[in-house]
Amino acid sequence: MRIVFYFLLCLSIGIESSSQKAEYFQFSIPTKKISYSVFDTAEFIDTRLTQDHVGIKRDGDRDRLVPVWLHAPLVVELKALIDSAIKTVPQQPNTLLINVRKFFISQYTGRFEFQVECYSKWEDGYWMVYQLDSFYKSLPRELNKKVNEVVEAFIYSIVRLDLSKTRRGKAVSYDYISNIDINEKKALPVFNVKTATRGVYYTYEEFKNNIPRVTMFNMAKRGNKLNSVFRPPVGNKLAKKIPRDSIYAVSDGEYTWLAAPHEYALLNKRGLDFFFSATAYENNKIEEVSLSFLFFGLPGVLVAAIPRRAMYEFRLNHINGKYILLRRAADR
Repeated sequence: MRIVFYFLLCLSIGIESSSQKAEYFQFSIPTKKISYSVFDTAEFIDTRLTQDHVGIKRDGDRDRLVPVWLHAPLVVELKALIDSAIKTVPQQPNTLLINVRKFFISQYTGRFEFQVECYSKWEDGYWMVYQLDSFYKSLPRELNKKVNEVVEAFIYSIVRLDLSKTRRGKAVSYDYISNIDINEKKALPVFNVKTATRGVYYTYEEFKNNIPRVTMFNMAKRGNKLNSVFRPPVGNKLAKKIPRDSIYAVSDGEYTWLAAPHEYALLNKRGLDFFFSATAYENNKIEEVSLSFLFFGLPGVLVAAIPRRAMYEFRLNHINGKYILLRRAADR
C-alpha cells in the first residue's frame, strides 16, 4: 500500500520553540445513549512506543509538520470519557483493564490509527475480552470528527461486552500486559535465535516461526551483500531466479536479509529486535509503516517530506512483520 515517509529535520530549539504554536486535539464528550455498563472500574496501561504526542499536523501553510498534543495524558483523557459515559447508568461490579497500544492522528494525511486491547480482571488474573487494531481514513479537515466517532463507538462496544465468556483460555498478569511487546517477542521463535534457519521465507508467518518454505536454493552474494536468490537447477533446466517481491526474507544460516522493495536489506539482531536499513522513495509502494512510530526527538522539532530517494533505518514490527520507521540513515 502507498505511504509517504517522513524524516526528522532538527532545527535550532530556541528559534523553533518560540515561533511555533502548540497544536492540541480535543476529545468530545460521548453523546450516544448508554443504558448500562458491564464494568464499574476502568484501569489503563499505555504501551505505545511514543507517548508524548498523539499525532502530526501541517504547520499552517508551510510544508512542514508539527506534533499534535493532548492537554492531559492519553489514558487520563480516555478514562474521563468513559467515566462520564457510565456515571449515571447501572454498572456491574467488574474491572476492565484497557491497554492502549496505538493511538495516532495524522491530520496531514487524514489517517487515524487505533489499537487497543481490553482485559477483564478476576482476582489476580486478566482475560482478554476485546481487541481493536485498525486505521481510519477521512479528509484531513474532517479527521478530528472521525477520531471522536471512533472513540465513542469503542466506548459503546466495551460497556456492552459479554463478560460471561471471559475466563476461557489462559489468564495473564498485569506485569505481562505492561511488558506485552517483550513477552510477545519471547513467544516467537525467530526473535529468540541469533540467526534465522537457513532457507527462503515467503511470508512473515513463516519467518516469525523460523520455518522456511524452501531450504534448497542458491545465492549470488558478496560478503554480507545479497544480490539474488535462485532455485537450483533440475535436470536440464537452468537455475531460475526467485523474484525478490515474491518472498519475505532469506537466510544463509549466517546472515539474514529482508526482501525490501529495492534491495535485500541485511537484518541486524539487537536484543529481541531486528533492525535494518533500506532505500525508500516518496510515495513508495511498500508495506505500511505506521506514522505513530515517527520519532520527533524533541518537543517542537519540525518534520519535512523525504527527498525523492534516501536510506532509512527501520525496526521490524513483530506483530505483522511490517516496517517501523526510525530515522534517516547516512546517505550512500
